[in-house]
Amino acid sequence: MTPQTKPAPQPGQILEITVEGVKYVLDLAQFSGRETGILKRVGELRGVAEIPAALAAGDLEAVVALAVIAARRAGVTLDADRLLDAEMGAVRVHVVGEEADEANPPAEPLAAEPEADGAAA
Repeated sequence: MTPQTKPAPQPGQILEITVEGVKYVLDLAQFSGRETGILKRVGELRGVAEIPAALAAGDLEAVVALAVIAARRAGVTLDADRLLDAEMGAVRVHVVGEEADEANPPAEPLAAEPEADGAAA
């Protein structure tokens, strides 16, 4: 039996990234040179085109890099090393517009633990 794969987000889609209960929104349509550098250094991605495959694979470094970029766009500085050292599930990703159902839950490749807070940020 083959594992079920989730569709990967595509350029132009919006990601909602939750970091320890705080939600950030990231538009995949456009990245600055500095942001692509964060993708390379933190996420070990050679470019924006590698984002969908990395997310589909549940690549922790890629998710953390995207969280750092999303927070930076919101004027918040996140420490990538601290996030990489955090418990699995501290950073969650959801593709906006992707419907949740039992057969196709939202893309949360790093949501290894159930939500503990139960409250929306």
